[in-house]
Amino acid sequence: MIGTITGCNKEKKLLLTTAVDFFCEKLLGKRMANGVMVDIEVRKKFEFKGECINEDMTRRSRWFTIVLRDEDPIEMIKTLAHEMVHVKQHVRNEIGKKHVILKKDSLIVLTEWNGSIWKPRPGEDEYYDSPWEIEAYGKEIGLAHQFANFWNGEK
Repeated sequence: MIGTITGCNKEKKLLLTTAVDFFCEKLLGKRMANGVMVDIEVRKKFEFKGECINEDMTRRSRWFTIVLRDEDPIEMIKTLAHEMVHVKQHVRNEIGKKHVILKKDSLIVLTEWNGSIWKPRPGEDEYYDSPWEIEAYGKEIGLAHQFANFWNGEK
């Protein structure tokens, strides 16, 4: 499940490795999780808290890179949980292709969600109101809490 982890010390590597395995099994089940490869890049200076990159860009992808900003381990685990929900969405083919449309000298990017193109309604935010972000934000705290209980019980 875990590939390479770069940019952090041994303690964070152990924490992140264990967390990726934990989140993969929780979100995908043991059998499906076995076919997924996640590389982690920890960066001291990164614009976002995290990012999930679909490396093979295929239907039901299996190879991902998650970039995390180097910060407090608790925050990194919450962000990792969020990004692992996006991994699940790609593996289960819930989030799909992006469609680029040229409209009045600007590009509009539309994303498929569960087989249909999703676009925000008037007054909706195209990031926070997207169904994939609602799911990821909705699950990150619960997953992080479950992992903390697992981690503390294991030590």
